[in-house]
Amino acid sequence: MSEALNVYLKILVEFLFEYLVFVALTAANLRKRDFFAFRAVASVLAIFAIAFPLSFVYVAIGETVVGRIAIYVFLYAVTVLLALWCFDESFTTALFCCSLAYTAQNFTYKLWLLLWVVAENVGVDSGWGASYELFYRIIYYTVFAAAAVGLYFMLIGKFTDRLSNTRYDTGMLAVSLIVLLVTVVLCSIEDVYFDKLAVEKNIFDDFTLIMLRETGNIFSLVCLAIVMFLISATVRQREMKQEIEFLQHTIEQGGRQYEMRKDIVDMVNMRVHDIKYRINALLAENGSVSDAELTKLKNSVFIYDSVADTGNTLLNILLSEKRLYCEQNGIKFSCMADGGELSFMSDGDLYTFFGNILDNALEAVKNVTDQSKRVVNLIVKRRNNLLFLQEENYFEGEITFKDGLPDTVKADKFNHGFGVKSIRLIAQKYGGEVSMYVTGEIFHLNVVFSLN
Repeated sequence: MSEALNVYLKILVEFLFEYLVFVALTAANLRKRDFFAFRAVASVLAIFAIAFPLSFVYVAIGETVVGRIAIYVFLYAVTVLLALWCFDESFTTALFCCSLAYTAQNFTYKLWLLLWVVAENVGVDSGWGASYELFYRIIYYTVFAAAAVGLYFMLIGKFTDRLSNTRYDTGMLAVSLIVLLVTVVLCSIEDVYFDKLAVEKNIFDDFTLIMLRETGNIFSLVCLAIVMFLISATVRQREMKQEIEFLQHTIEQGGRQYEMRKDIVDMVNMRVHDIKYRINALLAENGSVSDAELTKLKNSVFIYDSVADTGNTLLNILLSEKRLYCEQNGIKFSCMADGGELSFMSDGDLYTFFGNILDNALEAVKNVTDQSKRVVNLIVKRRNNLLFLQEENYFEGEITFKDGLPDTVKADKFNHGFGVKSIRLIAQKYGGEVSMYVTGEIFHLNVVFSLN
């Protein structure tokens, strides 16, 4: 009983505490179920309660590789189930987060062993005496806390805020299981055999054994670092795939919207044409209506018939739509575009490309309080074998850039910010180069296409 209690307090409780710290870090941004606080507290109490009878199993078979692997895999599986009970996420999301947490815990533990073997070999603990356990724990948890903070800011915190939105597939599930297998097997084999060696012989009396132990620790750290990098790369790859799928869908939607709006604009133009002729007829026939009133009426519908001929039907339609928006919101829109040079773009790409450019500009200008600065300029012109696109607009506030693109100011960064990404994606599709920058209160967007 006393041996099992000692194992529980010194091994299992310590492991579970460290492991649950990393579970909390990796799962912090997952969708929480109702009564989350109650579920979380109950889950922590449950896993510590389960670990106590497991300590008797540890005493019986914990000194064998298979036994130790079985014990830690069991605790890992229990954690996954409790995570599903606390978070409104899929099984693969819970599995993925717990795998990352388990790997991170083992990484900090191996880092400690690497440092402690050196410290003990040079006699750091020689004067501790009866306070050995106290000093050991203070240093141990200081190193653990520093390693946990470092791992969070260098790796874990960079993508855990997006795990809840990430769709997983069988590939992600396979990565999670491989992570678990490599971590458990590697660490269990090393720990079991060096524990046996430490009982039989003081490894610090033999330099060869010290080097062997340190080599094992370094090898474990490298493997665990690779595993965590694999997890991070897998998440980024999956996220990029989702973004590409979303952008492709956006481009397809742009093509469909163009067809619908083309019909609407054609219909509006026909109706406006009819209204203009009827106004002219009234002006000629009805002398009782003042010229000023009829001119005012005529001017009120003039905007609907002021479509610039850029040489590209689609661009004409898009510019007409944006011109109406500018008229309604007090925005001055200046456009000089040689749309005939844009024939290399498909309709869907062109509509999405210019639609996003103008939508972003108009959204920024609409928030400018100075009416004189509610200005958007768009130029598309050819010089030799190059086609230049320049867009400029005023803005208020601050624009931060990430990877050369303005970072969205909206709270939901996962579902916003695709506009500028689609601009760059479409430009790159046709061999174009995009640059965006700010000078004072003006935002600049430049695109260069080669027409060769």
